[in-house]
Amino acid sequence: MTSTNWSFAALLLALAVLVPAASAQSSGSSPNQATSESTYIESKFELATTDPIRDTAFYEKLGFSVVARTSYGYVTLKSGPVVIALSPAAKIDPSDTASLSKLRRPPVGVEIVLYTTENLDEKHAKLKSLGLKPTDIRLQPWGVRDFRLTDPGGYYIRISEGHAIPAN
Repeated sequence: MTSTNWSFAALLLALAVLVPAASAQSSGSSPNQATSESTYIESKFELATTDPIRDTAFYEKLGFSVVARTSYGYVTLKSGPVVIALSPAAKIDPSDTASLSKLRRPPVGVEIVLYTTENLDEKHAKLKSLGLKPTDIRLQPWGVRDFRLTDPGGYYIRISEGHAIPAN
C-alpha cells in the first residue's frame, strides 16, 4: 500500500493535556493524579508532512492561520479552537520498517472532521475557487450535510455543517 493510500484515513492526536478537576485538587489529590472528573483542556492534531510549506498553504486556504513556526519546519496553525500542527518527516521509505516517519503516518479508519456554522455551499464554492478539489456536498444518512477533500499529504478531511455535538 502506498503512503498516499495509508493517508486516506487521517490523523495523529499529538497532544491532549489532562488536568485534575478543581474538586480533586481541593480534596488533597495530587495535581498529577487523574480522576474520573478530569477534563482535557487543549488538543492539537499533529500531522506528519514531507512538505510543510505546501501543506501550510493548504490549511491557510481552509481558514487556518499560522500561530507558530520553528526553524526546522514545524508549523502550528489555528482556526477557532482547532489547532493543527504540521510536523516535518523524512520521505517514507517503504522498505524501512523501523522508520519513525512511517510509523507516524495516519492510521486507517480515521479522518479529520471540521464543523462549520458558515454557509456550507459558500464555503465549498470558495475552496473550489482557491483551487482545492472538494467532493460534492451530500446529505448523509445521519442527517448532516458535508463534503470531503484530501490535503496534499493525503490526510482525509470532512467538512460538516453544524457542531461536533448536535443540539438535542
